[in-house]
Amino acid sequence: MPKRINLQDLEITAHGSQRLSQRNLSRQDIEFTLKYGRIEHCAGATVYFLGYRDIPNEYRNLKRFNRLQGTVLIISKKEPILITAYRNRKGLRKLKKRVDITSRAPNIVH
Repeated sequence: MPKRINLQDLEITAHGSQRLSQRNLSRQDIEFTLKYGRIEHCAGATVYFLGYRDIPNEYRNLKRFNRLQGTVLIISKKEPILITAYRNRKGLRKLKKRVDITSRAPNIVH
């Protein structure tokens, strides 16, 4: 099983911070996605995807957690740095075709 990243260890790029704000994702939302999301490795990154089945049964009917369905967090494979975040309820198909997204140096926000 892949090692999960803790929110405390995660650094966020300027781009990632902007995307989190645009998508109205809080630190608690990121933590929930990191804890329960499915982990995939593709496009030179680690991808956390929170699908409907990944949300525990006791949280599925709560609007606060149900709205997170389809949340995708793109994290650098080399270091725990959040590169970007978005929502895509259809899954990870789009990512499989991407090129290596970690080749650019990130601008980290502390």
